Amino acid sequence: MADPSPNQTKWSLSGDYFEACNCNVLCPCLFSTAPPLTSRPTEGDCHVALLYHINQGAYGGVKLDGLNLAVCASSDGPMGNGNWTGATYVDERADDRQMEALGAIFRGPRAGRWRRSRRCLARASASRKRR
Repeated sequence: MADPSPNQTKWSLSGDYFEACNCNVLCPCLFSTAPPLTSRPTEGDCHVALLYHINQGAYGGVKLDGLNLAVCASSDGPMGNGNWTGATYVDERADDRQMEALGAIFRGPRAGRWRRSRRCLARASASRKRR
């Protein structure tokens, strides 16, 4: 959960997370002695999908229970170098308030623990609903 400041909406998420990239076997971004996101991908560039199922969640008064979300990103070289291109795909069952809440959590000004990733993102498409 993000630590809210006086001007920040309180939010929480719990559920399942799955990550897959184009690296051989184990991703050096996550499994290496180097600082996170700084190792060279085994294929030279990185293409990653981050998949989430929210068992329970809320952003302020907006319930997010049962929704799914996918974040896809690519970078030339180590992810920590920045200049990512990415897109977010949100469960088609999400209403407009839930779309706005998930956008704020994952890529907006309230990104909390995802701030480092947000700083690395150079180009992003708008969130899209998908089946």
